[in-house]
Amino acid sequence: VKRSFELLTVAAIPAQIYNGEGLEPTVEVRDGDRVLTEGIDYEVEYRNNVEIGEAEVVIKGKGNYAGTLNTTFEILKRKLTIEDLKIEDKYYDGTKEAKATYRIEGLTEADEVKAKEQLTLEKAEFPKEDVGTYPDAFAVLKLNGSFAEHYYFELPDGTKTDSIRLTDEASI
Repeated sequence: VKRSFELLTVAAIPAQIYNGEGLEPTVEVRDGDRVLTEGIDYEVEYRNNVEIGEAEVVIKGKGNYAGTLNTTFEILKRKLTIEDLKIEDKYYDGTKEAKATYRIEGLTEADEVKAKEQLTLEKAEFPKEDVGTYPDAFAVLKLNGSFAEHYYFELPDGTKTDSIRLTDEASI
């Protein structure tokens, strides 16, 4: 006689961070104190496990077990950081416009090729157009399209956002 899966327990699956691929976290199924073995006692099927949001896990009994259990886990946005921001010094031209260079940390390998389209430098400026050295020259970067769905920047106060303003010292 096969044991009904409805009598078993499934441990909560912790939230996972977006990686651009199908996430398949380990599932722990218990029959009382006994931890069951995937492939022998049950099979696991994952659904909607790539994009941000709720992923579904379907656990089907096998061997001595019959029935199906369903559980879910959350897929969360991935944090991006901007490293090595540099506002370039420039010769006086009567404008506040600036040029900025930076490095992005935290992208999945597959998304690195899309960075130029999905992450834009919205603005890079000096606070004034006068000759001088400015500790607060700045750049504003914004996540667009799928990057806004999959990633976030974190502000110093912990707020998650799709746009960030960073400063650097530069001279005109």
